[in-house]
Amino acid sequence: ACKEVAEFLRALLTQTSAVSLLVTGHRRVGLNIERVIDLNGGMTQDEAIELFTHRAQKTIRNWTPDHASMRQLIDIVELTERIPLALELAAARFGRRQSLQEIRDGIDQTPLQMERPDDSATNDRHVSLRRALEWSFNLLTKPQKSGFIQLGVFTSAFSEEAVAKICKVRSARRLLEDLQEVSLVDRVEQDGPALFTMHRFTQAYAA
Repeated sequence: ACKEVAEFLRALLTQTSAVSLLVTGHRRVGLNIERVIDLNGGMTQDEAIELFTHRAQKTIRNWTPDHASMRQLIDIVELTERIPLALELAAARFGRRQSLQEIRDGIDQTPLQMERPDDSATNDRHVSLRRALEWSFNLLTKPQKSGFIQLGVFTSAFSEEAVAKICKVRSARRLLEDLQEVSLVDRVEQDGPALFTMHRFTQAYAA
Protein backbone atom coordinates (compact mmCIF):
# COMPACT_ATOMS: atom_id res chain seq x y z
CA ALA A 1 0.00 0.00 0.00
CA CYS A 2 2.85 2.40 0.81
CA LYS A 3 4.41 1.77 -2.61
CA GLU A 4 1.10 2.49 -4.32
CA VAL A 5 0.76 5.76 -2.40
CA ALA A 6 4.31 6.74 -3.35
CA GLU A 7 3.66 6.07 -7.04
CA PHE A 8 0.42 8.05 -6.96
CA LEU A 9 2.08 11.04 -5.29
CA ARG A 10 5.07 10.89 -7.65
CA ALA A 11 2.76 10.95 -10.67
CA LEU A 12 0.76 13.82 -9.22
CA LEU A 13 3.84 15.91 -8.49
CA THR A 14 5.42 15.34 -11.91
CA GLN A 15 2.29 16.59 -13.68
CA THR A 16 2.44 20.07 -12.17
CA SER A 17 4.89 22.29 -10.33
CA ALA A 18 2.12 24.31 -8.68
CA VAL A 19 1.25 21.68 -6.09
CA SER A 20 2.74 21.06 -2.66
CA LEU A 21 1.54 18.12 -0.59
CA LEU A 22 1.37 17.67 3.19
CA VAL A 23 1.18 13.95 3.94
CA THR A 24 0.82 12.55 7.45
CA GLY A 25 1.71 9.04 8.49
CA HIS A 26 3.79 6.89 10.81
CA ARG A 27 6.55 6.36 8.25
CA ARG A 28 8.16 8.05 5.22
CA VAL A 29 6.45 7.69 1.85
CA GLY A 30 9.78 7.06 0.14
CA LEU A 31 10.09 9.88 -2.41
CA ASN A 32 13.53 11.42 -2.99
CA ILE A 33 12.01 14.93 -2.79
CA GLU A 34 10.32 14.17 0.53
CA ARG A 35 11.06 16.37 3.55
CA VAL A 36 10.18 14.98 6.98
CA ILE A 37 8.72 17.31 9.60
CA ASP A 38 9.12 15.89 13.11
CA LEU A 39 6.07 16.70 15.22
CA ASN A 40 7.65 15.75 18.54
CA GLY A 41 7.41 18.88 20.68
CA GLY A 42 6.08 20.72 17.63
CA MET A 43 3.32 22.61 19.45
CA THR A 44 4.03 25.39 21.89
CA GLN A 45 2.23 25.44 25.22
CA ASP A 46 0.06 28.35 24.05
CA GLU A 47 -0.89 26.50 20.85
CA ALA A 48 -1.79 23.40 22.85
CA ILE A 49 -3.96 25.43 25.23
CA GLU A 50 -5.66 27.06 22.24
CA LEU A 51 -6.37 23.65 20.68
CA PHE A 52 -7.86 22.28 23.92
CA THR A 53 -9.96 25.42 24.42
CA HIS A 54 -11.28 25.35 20.85
CA ARG A 55 -12.28 21.69 21.17
CA ALA A 56 -13.82 22.20 24.63
CA GLN A 57 -16.01 25.00 23.29
CA LYS A 58 -17.83 22.45 21.16
CA THR A 59 -19.22 21.09 24.45
CA ILE A 60 -19.34 24.27 26.55
CA ARG A 61 -20.06 27.28 24.39
CA ASN A 62 -17.75 30.29 24.90
CA TRP A 63 -15.73 28.47 27.60
CA THR A 64 -12.32 29.94 28.36
CA PRO A 65 -10.02 28.90 31.21
CA ASP A 66 -9.96 31.26 34.17
CA HIS A 67 -7.02 31.75 36.51
CA ALA A 68 -8.08 28.84 38.74
CA SER A 69 -8.45 26.34 35.89
CA MET A 70 -5.37 27.44 33.91
CA ARG A 71 -2.97 25.51 36.20
CA GLN A 72 -4.93 22.29 35.63
CA LEU A 73 -5.06 22.94 31.90
CA ILE A 74 -1.29 23.51 31.77
CA ASP A 75 -0.84 20.17 33.60
CA ILE A 76 -3.04 18.46 31.00
CA VAL A 77 -1.06 20.03 28.16
CA GLU A 78 2.26 18.87 29.62
CA LEU A 79 1.01 15.38 30.55
CA THR A 80 -0.20 14.85 26.97
CA GLU A 81 3.18 16.19 25.82
CA ARG A 82 1.24 18.48 23.48
CA ILE A 83 0.18 15.64 21.20
CA PRO A 84 -2.82 16.90 19.17
CA LEU A 85 -4.76 13.62 19.33
CA ALA A 86 -4.29 13.34 23.10
CA LEU A 87 -5.44 16.94 23.57
CA GLU A 88 -8.48 16.35 21.35
CA LEU A 89 -9.45 13.25 23.33
CA ALA A 90 -9.01 15.03 26.65
CA ALA A 91 -11.03 18.07 25.58
CA ALA A 92 -13.83 15.89 24.20
CA ARG A 93 -14.43 14.57 27.74
CA PHE A 94 -14.49 17.98 29.37
CA GLY A 95 -17.73 19.47 30.64
CA ARG A 96 -20.66 17.15 31.18
CA ARG A 97 -18.47 14.08 31.63
CA GLN A 98 -15.33 15.10 33.51
CA SER A 99 -13.78 18.10 35.23
CA LEU A 100 -10.30 19.35 34.35
CA GLN A 101 -8.95 17.75 37.53
CA GLU A 102 -10.49 14.38 36.66
CA ILE A 103 -9.06 14.58 33.14
CA ARG A 104 -5.65 15.53 34.52
CA ASP A 105 -5.64 12.61 36.98
CA GLY A 106 -6.80 10.18 34.30
CA ILE A 107 -4.01 11.14 31.89
CA ASP A 108 -1.46 10.85 34.68
CA GLN A 109 -2.62 7.45 35.92
CA THR A 110 -4.18 5.63 32.93
CA PRO A 111 -3.41 7.61 29.74
CA LEU A 112 -4.34 4.86 27.30
CA GLN A 113 -7.92 4.80 28.59
CA MET A 114 -8.61 8.22 27.09
CA GLU A 115 -11.19 7.92 24.34
CA ARG A 116 -13.88 9.93 22.65
CA PRO A 117 -17.28 9.79 24.40
CA ASP A 118 -18.88 8.43 21.20
CA ASP A 119 -16.33 5.61 20.80
CA SER A 120 -19.03 2.97 20.27
CA ALA A 121 -20.29 4.76 17.17
CA THR A 122 -17.14 4.37 15.04
CA ASN A 123 -14.20 2.12 14.26
CA ASP A 124 -11.90 5.06 13.53
CA ARG A 125 -8.43 4.43 14.95
CA HIS A 126 -8.41 8.01 16.27
CA VAL A 127 -11.13 7.44 18.86
CA SER A 128 -8.54 6.55 21.51
CA LEU A 129 -4.79 6.55 22.09
CA ARG A 130 -4.85 2.78 22.58
CA ARG A 131 -6.53 2.22 19.22
CA ALA A 132 -4.11 4.56 17.45
CA LEU A 133 -1.14 2.67 18.90
CA GLU A 134 -2.82 -0.66 18.19
CA TRP A 135 -3.14 0.30 14.52
CA SER A 136 0.60 1.03 14.31
CA PHE A 137 1.45 -2.14 16.26
CA ASN A 138 -0.59 -4.33 13.91
CA LEU A 139 1.46 -3.10 10.94
CA LEU A 140 4.65 -4.57 12.44
CA THR A 141 6.09 -7.95 11.54
CA LYS A 142 5.97 -10.71 14.15
CA PRO A 143 9.65 -10.23 15.21
CA GLN A 144 9.13 -6.46 15.39
CA LYS A 145 6.04 -6.92 17.56
CA SER A 146 7.94 -9.19 19.93
CA GLY A 147 10.85 -6.76 20.16
CA PHE A 148 8.57 -3.77 20.65
CA ILE A 149 6.78 -5.45 23.57
CA GLN A 150 10.12 -6.29 25.20
CA LEU A 151 11.18 -2.64 24.95
CA GLY A 152 8.30 -1.84 27.30
CA VAL A 153 10.59 -2.64 30.25
CA PHE A 154 12.55 0.58 29.61
CA THR A 155 11.01 3.56 31.39
CA SER A 156 13.85 5.93 30.50
CA ALA A 157 16.47 6.30 27.77
CA PHE A 158 18.24 3.08 26.75
CA SER A 159 21.17 2.03 24.59
CA GLU A 160 21.49 -0.51 21.82
CA GLU A 161 23.73 -2.51 24.15
CA ALA A 162 21.00 -2.62 26.81
CA VAL A 163 18.48 -3.83 24.23
CA ALA A 164 20.90 -6.57 23.11
CA LYS A 165 21.37 -7.74 26.72
CA ILE A 166 17.78 -7.63 27.93
CA CYS A 167 15.65 -8.31 24.88
CA LYS A 168 15.57 -11.65 23.10
CA VAL A 169 15.97 -10.35 19.55
CA ARG A 170 18.20 -11.39 16.66
CA SER A 171 19.58 -7.89 16.08
CA ALA A 172 19.08 -4.99 18.49
CA ARG A 173 20.29 -2.51 15.89
CA ARG A 174 17.89 -3.74 13.22
CA LEU A 175 14.97 -3.67 15.68
CA LEU A 176 15.73 -0.09 16.74
CA GLU A 177 16.13 1.04 13.13
CA ASP A 178 12.84 -0.60 12.14
CA LEU A 179 10.92 0.95 15.05
CA GLN A 180 12.48 4.35 14.41
CA GLU A 181 11.27 4.12 10.83
CA VAL A 182 7.64 3.78 12.01
CA SER A 183 7.97 6.39 14.79
CA LEU A 184 7.65 3.99 17.72
CA VAL A 185 11.19 4.68 18.96
CA ASP A 186 13.10 7.98 18.96
CA ARG A 187 16.84 8.52 18.92
CA VAL A 188 18.15 11.03 21.45
CA GLU A 189 20.23 13.73 19.82
CA GLN A 190 23.46 13.91 21.82
CA ASP A 191 27.21 13.46 21.63
CA GLY A 192 28.60 10.07 22.57
CA PRO A 193 26.94 6.64 22.43
CA ALA A 194 23.46 6.56 20.89
CA LEU A 195 20.50 6.49 23.25
CA PHE A 196 16.88 5.79 22.41
CA THR A 197 13.55 6.57 24.02
CA MET A 198 9.89 5.67 23.67
CA HIS A 199 7.13 8.19 24.21
CA ARG A 200 5.50 7.48 27.56
CA PHE A 201 2.20 6.58 25.86
CA THR A 202 4.02 4.19 23.53
CA GLN A 203 5.95 2.68 26.44
CA ALA A 204 2.70 2.21 28.39
CA TYR A 205 1.19 0.35 25.41
CA ALA A 206 4.27 -1.87 25.02
CA ALA A 207 4.33 -2.68 28.72
